[in-house]
Amino acid sequence: MKTALIHKACWLFFGIICMACQPQKTTSEKADVAVGLETISWTKDAYQLNWRALAAVNFEEKYIDSLKTTAQVALFSTGLTALDGQQVQLTGYLFPLDEGLYVLSAKPFANCFFCGQAGPETVVELNPAHSLQSFEMDDFIAVKGTFRLNNADQNRLYYIVEEATVVP
Repeated sequence: MKTALIHKACWLFFGIICMACQPQKTTSEKADVAVGLETISWTKDAYQLNWRALAAVNFEEKYIDSLKTTAQVALFSTGLTALDGQQVQLTGYLFPLDEGLYVLSAKPFANCFFCGQAGPETVVELNPAHSLQSFEMDDFIAVKGTFRLNNADQNRLYYIVEEATVVP
């Protein structure tokens, strides 16, 4: 009887030790986010955003008092709203527009939004954590940073990546 109790105690202790050694899901892992027909997955340290997901937006004309005219206002999908404030990674073509002003585009400059060849959902404003002066127009890069939706400031793009860093 005593031996059986000792055996049970040993197995219980061994089971507890084994459970402690099992890999645990870390708190940095996040659930996938459905955006339109896309599923945006969390990989290592950022959601892997893509241009098809950014297309999950509609626009409506609204009168803007401060501008004294109408302008397109974005109606962001629930999935995009869920990504607001999250770390994302996105690839695209870099446009250095002015000192410290950078845009990432789904298309090269000759076919981009600014040339009338695409919609405003195909460009993302970058607020870089460090200078991007070493890059040239149409360099294809991957960036990581905090994703923001903009529907308030008509002088900025609808999508913004803050503290953007280039991913090697």
